[in-house]
Amino acid sequence: MHNRHTATRLYVCTSITPTGHYIFYIRDDISYQLPGKGDTIIAKDDLGNITTYRKRLLFYNLCENYELFTEENKNVNLNRSVFAVLRPPFVVPQASLAHRICVYL
Repeated sequence: MHNRHTATRLYVCTSITPTGHYIFYIRDDISYQLPGKGDTIIAKDDLGNITTYRKRLLFYNLCENYELFTEENKNVNLNRSVFAVLRPPFVVPQASLAHRICVYL
């Protein structure tokens, strides 16, 4: 029996454009860029272009981020579920990472 370890990659098909919610998610007061070389995500856009991004860790949960977004952008009509779906693939919530990681604000 041969057990071979194979590396897996996450390919997310999404179009990443600099819109209001995208810029909100990558702000330094909303998310933190992880420093490790292995903390990357490979994203594939609709045209088939592959781009490597560093993971960013959200400081707050999605509900709190949605409230901050709606306070700052009162003219944008966006419900919470759509706001969560529009999150860039390289911006990850804290709950998806190991619990032994400490983040100091």
